Amino acid sequence: MAGLFDGVDEDRAVKLRSTFGLRRWLVSWETRDDGTWLARLSPPGASRTIVRYGRTRVEAIERAARTLKFAIEIRGTRGQLG
Repeated sequence: MAGLFDGVDEDRAVKLRSTFGLRRWLVSWETRDDGTWLARLSPPGASRTIVRYGRTRVEAIERAARTLKFAIEIRGTRGQLG
């Protein structure tokens, strides 16, 4: 069952990467030694990459996206960070 869930998570993560790619945002992820996932999200022209952790790839990507959205709103920029 865990293998099936992992496959679904990977498929969803790849779709998210494609969606963000339409905006020219880079998305990557990797598993950590403790079994959690690290995701990186970087919009074009940004001097910083947002890094967040989650129990799944998708959770980590979504956390990074929420953080980036919040940072953009706070700074009043159009995708530029740092």
